Amino acid sequence: MMKRKQLLCRIMAVNLVLFLQLAQAKTQESDELFVADSAQAVSNEAVREITSQLMAPCCWSMTADMHGSEAAQNIRAQVRETLAQGQTEEKILNAFIAAYGERILAKPTREGFNLLGWILPAVALTVGSLVLWRFLRRHAKIEIKPLPASDSSDPYAQRLEQELKELDK
Repeated sequence: MMKRKQLLCRIMAVNLVLFLQLAQAKTQESDELFVADSAQAVSNEAVREITSQLMAPCCWSMTADMHGSEAAQNIRAQVRETLAQGQTEEKILNAFIAAYGERILAKPTREGFNLLGWILPAVALTVGSLVLWRFLRRHAKIEIKPLPASDSSDPYAQRLEQELKELDK
């Protein structure tokens, strides 16, 4: 039974690796097709550098360099074409911001209201750590109180003492 589980896990791992390799090969294949179509060859690394800064506008959940949707492929094609035309990274990013708004950027800019996106996590972590430290400091004190002296008039205590003395003998 245990060997079957191990075999099943290994088969699933191999399938996952093969699937990921196939997906990566398809992405590279589509990128290479765009290179063949452009008048001036543009490196895949240059395209990935820019598309990693842009979100895929179909669902806004992944960057355009990693997403497999048609919208993300269109963005990669547009970036490749504009790079082939000699445009700079800054101009390309500004063109996408003009078309989609600042939401297209994977990282918010460090100005205006977006500055909260950079500052707030550090502030929240600091305040949370301080609150946790104070809570633990206040509630971690354990007071050990001595047991009250046994009452000799209690019959159960007397019997217990007597049985303990007999055991010691």
